[in-house]
Amino acid sequence: MRGQWVIFLILVVLVAIFAAANWSTLLRPGTANLFFLGDYAFPTRLVGLLALLAVGAIFALVTSWQANQAKAEAARYLRRLEELRLALERQEQRTQLVLERLDNLSASLTPVPPARSETPRL
Repeated sequence: MRGQWVIFLILVVLVAIFAAANWSTLLRPGTANLFFLGDYAFPTRLVGLLALLAVGAIFALVTSWQANQAKAEAARYLRRLEELRLALERQEQRTQLVLERLDNLSASLTPVPPARSETPRL
């Protein structure tokens, strides 16, 4: 994200140098037909250059916003994974406690002698 802004700033500086070098040409009036409003004379080259910079700024802002949205979503997923991990650890501790109780219970029981097997009589 930071690289996008560095590139955008470099482009702005280059455009500013270009504008300074060609200022008289950029300010030369041109005629534009504004549909129903008629023909107007204004510095069309300067307006075009500023429009190009505006489109670049909008592009940089949108890509930055999308990157921030992706980071926020990844953070939400990580928080959810951490919650699930903690829940599983708590469940594992409960299961371990139940197994220990069963082990203690089985150790306290007296063993029952095996039943005598009898062969069936015919």
